[in-house]
Amino acid sequence: MSIMSPKSRAPSSASMGRHGGADTDLGVGALGLGFYKDLTNPVMSLLGVMVDGYGAARTDGSWDGGVQAQLHMPLFRLAAGVDYSVADRQADFMLSLVHPLRRGGVVFDGGKLRASWLPGRGHSFSVGIQAPFATPLAGRGRPAREKALVRSVEASPVPDPMRVDALLPAVAEVTRLAKLMDQLLVPFLDVGGSSHDDALADLGRRLEEVRQGLAGTPGAPDDAPTAQGVVLAYHGSLADAFAVALRPDRPAANATAERLAQAARTALLDELLIPHNSLLGQYRDVKTLQPFAARARGAFVRMMDEGGVLEDVQRWRAEWIFDRFVSDLEEMREVREDQWGDERMVWMPLQLALLPEDHDEQEELDRIVERTASVRFRSGNDVDYILNERFQWALHQSIHEAQDYHVLWVHDIQGYDGDGNPDQVSFDQVRHGYLQTLLERIQAYDRAGRLPEYHIFLDQWFYEVNKGRIWLEVLEDPLDHRVDLPEGFEAWEAELDSVQDALAQAVMGSRRLQSEARAYGDDWLK
Repeated sequence: MSIMSPKSRAPSSASMGRHGGADTDLGVGALGLGFYKDLTNPVMSLLGVMVDGYGAARTDGSWDGGVQAQLHMPLFRLAAGVDYSVADRQADFMLSLVHPLRRGGVVFDGGKLRASWLPGRGHSFSVGIQAPFATPLAGRGRPAREKALVRSVEASPVPDPMRVDALLPAVAEVTRLAKLMDQLLVPFLDVGGSSHDDALADLGRRLEEVRQGLAGTPGAPDDAPTAQGVVLAYHGSLADAFAVALRPDRPAANATAERLAQAARTALLDELLIPHNSLLGQYRDVKTLQPFAARARGAFVRMMDEGGVLEDVQRWRAEWIFDRFVSDLEEMREVREDQWGDERMVWMPLQLALLPEDHDEQEELDRIVERTASVRFRSGNDVDYILNERFQWALHQSIHEAQDYHVLWVHDIQGYDGDGNPDQVSFDQVRHGYLQTLLERIQAYDRAGRLPEYHIFLDQWFYEVNKGRIWLEVLEDPLDHRVDLPEGFEAWEAELDSVQDALAQAVMGSRRLQSEARAYGDDWLK
């Protein structure tokens, strides 16, 4: 079992396993301690170095030890280097496969299987487990299951009712308008081709399909059909289909048909559209709409039964129409998945269940988002659009105004500017923003009794490339970490040291903080 050194950020390379071969008797177990260091940006997972020392028990009762040094390519799960045996005084080539086997690791959080081969020692091999040490987040950002679980529901198809020939055209029209609405509201314009002309031709064919669909859809007098007109036509066709279910021989708009259409919309929204669309961007263990459609059909049947008495044959036809339509929606989903080439990108338009008047006010939009996120909005939130030149000032102001917590979600915090010097803007925000505000809050802690929390989320790629750690390590440990800047920036170092010294004095001078530190310990204080 390997153990990682505190300075490492990834598992070391020693392992515990069994070695064997024709010309060697290396042993039955090994325990090693080592470290891993990335040689390139760790986000790329291209190249790193693993160095380990190990001890091993041989089958004859003796002990062996040695050192392994390998270049590791995490992206390809391979490592190659040398293994030096102290007992044999021999260094041999070593090739290893290092693989987590499953998301999150095996046996331990972040644990990896390592299988190594030493051809120069009688083709001996070892199999073991690497365990990270002093890396509390290792493996925990990678859940073992990458797919969202969709609770499977089986539902038998509704058998064809009597007078089904009269129902087919009605359902076909609902489906046609639903597909046209999907093309207008969630257009797929990311067309490709072997050439620019081919891509334009493909786009032209798609637009022509939409034009032909619109040509068969009535609009306002003397007006071409619009997207909203198609939405209204779709909802009208849904009510017309249920009118056919009630009286196939003499279908006519009526209150019962409208009630059935509203029940269908509610079932679609609550049980199919919102649950499906809430998984946008996620893989799912069931790709089809079938589980959602089955629950939607059950909800529709319940509302149909609760809303009034229908004849058995009317109920049968209405349920068949709903079931047939949601089956057609699956075909629409498959087309979208084929276009995007990724199930995670499929979005079903909410207008399949929403009338225009259902979302034409902000409060209605809020309720829809709440239902989708399963979280209630709270009043008191403000959203401001900040132009680039005002961002730093607005950030500085918000840091000083924060009372309970402050979250900065940003692309990058530069350590150095384009000339290779420590970045002036980042220095100012750390010195005059975060550290100065923290000092003021600590000086007021005995009276206020609270300190705001400051959270920063940023892109690791640019954190590594632009060396943002020189500033963020100060914020991570403002009491003890002192920055070491290049020659010529001694004044900046002195400024940071000054405010950090004042910070430490404020902490020592706070009776409330010191009293709580005695109760909770120094780790709590830091």
